Amino acid sequence: MQSDLLNLSARDLKQSVLQLPINQRLVLVDAITELIRQELSLIQR
Repeated sequence: MQSDLLNLSARDLKQSVLQLPINQRLVLVDAITELIRQELSLIQR
């Protein structure tokens, strides 16, 4: 699953995400938000 996502272009990835049920989209948004939070905390050190 993860390697499949890495092989998609950004546009293909966006299309795939838009076809997900809303609850799965929210999980994805939550995961991305957490990644961004971690990146920001690394930058601010």
